[in-house]
Amino acid sequence: MNNIFKTYRLKSWPMCLAAVAALAASCSDLLDEMPDNRTELNSVDNVKHLLTSAYPAVSASVICGLSADSFEDNNVVSPSASFSPLYGWYDDAFAWDDMKNYTDAEYDSPSSFWEAHYMAIATCNHALQAIDGMLADGTATESEVQSYRGEALVMRAYLHFCLVNVFSHAYKDSVTSLADMGIPYVTVPETTVFVDYDRSTVTETYSAIERDLLAGLPLIDDTAYDVPAYHMNKAAANAFAARFFLYKREWAKAERYATLALGGNPASVLRSWANQTGTTIESKCAWYNNETQACNFMLQANNSLLWRVVGVTNRYGINGVACNVTTQSSGPCWSSHLPCYSGNIYAAQDDRCGSYLFFADEYFESTDKSAGIGKCHVVGHPFTAEETLLCRAEARLYSGDVNGCISDLNTWAASKLCTMSLDEKRIKDFYFAGLTGFVCDINVDKMGWSTADVAVAKQYKHVVDCILHFRHIETVYEGMRWYDVKRYGIPLTHVVRQGGDTQNVTLTLDWNDPRRAIQIPNTVADAGLAVNPRTATN
Repeated sequence: MNNIFKTYRLKSWPMCLAAVAALAASCSDLLDEMPDNRTELNSVDNVKHLLTSAYPAVSASVICGLSADSFEDNNVVSPSASFSPLYGWYDDAFAWDDMKNYTDAEYDSPSSFWEAHYMAIATCNHALQAIDGMLADGTATESEVQSYRGEALVMRAYLHFCLVNVFSHAYKDSVTSLADMGIPYVTVPETTVFVDYDRSTVTETYSAIERDLLAGLPLIDDTAYDVPAYHMNKAAANAFAARFFLYKREWAKAERYATLALGGNPASVLRSWANQTGTTIESKCAWYNNETQACNFMLQANNSLLWRVVGVTNRYGINGVACNVTTQSSGPCWSSHLPCYSGNIYAAQDDRCGSYLFFADEYFESTDKSAGIGKCHVVGHPFTAEETLLCRAEARLYSGDVNGCISDLNTWAASKLCTMSLDEKRIKDFYFAGLTGFVCDINVDKMGWSTADVAVAKQYKHVVDCILHFRHIETVYEGMRWYDVKRYGIPLTHVVRQGGDTQNVTLTLDWNDPRRAIQIPNTVADAGLAVNPRTATN
């Protein structure tokens, strides 16, 4: 755990500015230089080290958490309170307004997410260019570079996947999604300051992601990595493929790649909560985030204030209904909260602000101890065995294997130390109409889903609710609930109360609301890239 931040900390390489230069119009002649002024990319080892900068230290967990139903307004939950958000743009995110009230330097902002991901994409493109150059001049052989080619291609696919799922609408189908804006898919290093980027469409973006993913995945070799969990290793790449094809509703492919990631005995790679014996938050986090845990397919050290959102006095937090559905949720085969969470739920600094699980805690990296200045890190888990198992459960449901789906749900619950066994009746008895927070309206019939898939979703709505509930719990600090909300067309309601006001205001987000595509950053829009429309087209 000690070296995770050294592995993930972005290097100060000028080429990292290249991917956003044309969009933010902020680069000069740095684009004419090599990616690293100190080292030319003329060896396999240099490419290997370059690719450590292909992993952004920023996630969309706060943006997506505020946008979804993972957080609540603590001023509503505690009517006597007048809490303020850490940043003003949190209010915009929670109200689904375009986020404008932030600076580029602020943690977790749309700008930091956009720039970090395009910087990482630039790294991938420079690595791929260097690999082609070394093959052309005989500096390296294909066998020496193929694992790094695979890493660069799959990471390029994943980085664009992250961007399109935040700043665009959910994938519907290959025809319908031609009407939705995608994001710029950048595949070559920039050699000029001004480049005319086209946002393309969601369909075209997904097609490009798939090409890179399928080209790179067979090339990945875990032996090329010093610590595989900090890289797009084989398990993580297969888990990514499972999630990608799940979002495309290619169920057979999603199940196949999930099985490749999980192996023949998924229970053996899930987190063993019985082995958690830590007595402090620090020791528990060290256990949870250990790179040798088989369930941690990939780890990501983010510069983030996530813990300060959920653990410190703040306007938004996991409280009220959101708390009941996630950290202190009852379920179809447990009561009160998951058994594995006993002793692992902590009250926020002001207990009116809700609670959090220990693994949301932050690591503080001091840069000036005397001044108390430093960086806040929260370890993210982009790919885990548990989330991949839930991807497979969903894929199995829509493939007609209901028993296999419920078996996977049972495996997930058992790994959380639940002793009751799930069956369809128990699931149906728990997820009944009107159960607040657990049962959601879905609009898959309007989201480009096939007639057959819509029929399964309706017939087994209770199983769908169970899958979505389990995934909400599993990914509550990763922001992935927002993606489920988008792809299932789940309408949302947020209740807000400004400090000092006496009346609550109810805000709604319908299944086809154009604000489901987060607005691109101000600086990018100011540089001329087309913004997301705010008028519904359907």
